[in-house]
Amino acid sequence: MLGSVKRIAAALCLSACLASSASAADLQSGLDAFDAGNYEGALEFWIPLAEQGNAGAQYFIGLIYENGYGVEIDYAMAAELYGRAADAGNIDAQYSLGVLYQAGIGVTQDYAEALRLFTLAAEAGDIDAQFSLGLMYETGVGVQADVDKALKWYGMAAAQGDADAADAAAQLSAGIDPFITR
Repeated sequence: MLGSVKRIAAALCLSACLASSASAADLQSGLDAFDAGNYEGALEFWIPLAEQGNAGAQYFIGLIYENGYGVEIDYAMAAELYGRAADAGNIDAQYSLGVLYQAGIGVTQDYAEALRLFTLAAEAGDIDAQFSLGLMYETGVGVQADVDKALKWYGMAAAQGDADAADAAAQLSAGIDPFITR
């Protein structure tokens, strides 16, 4: 009995591993098609994955709709797909959906939601989200202006090589009005 349970468990594990590698292969095949400008081909790989809950595929389809790559631009669809992927922990989707909320594109403008999404992505190491948080705290757009928080986020992005964040932090530290000098 124990031997057959182990065999079943091993078969399930193998099945899951093969399905996972098949998903990864399909995701990569979609990326290859996308990079070649074959957006329809990319969607053929990604749509089934997205329907199965693959956050990477959901993010990339959102990117296609946000930018109109081979489809009509549909910001609401992009936001919906980014939302699914963001909820699953996809950092790129968290940042991209934050941008849409900050600007009110495809969704109702909501700075608090943009801040929440940027923070999730920034804490996971996303440079663009870190810079965006630095800018929000520097300018006070959607949040109470806070130089220390701005410097924290700019510093984190700069530490990863973002030259604009390093410049913004240096100017902010020196008391230079960045909107005059940038």
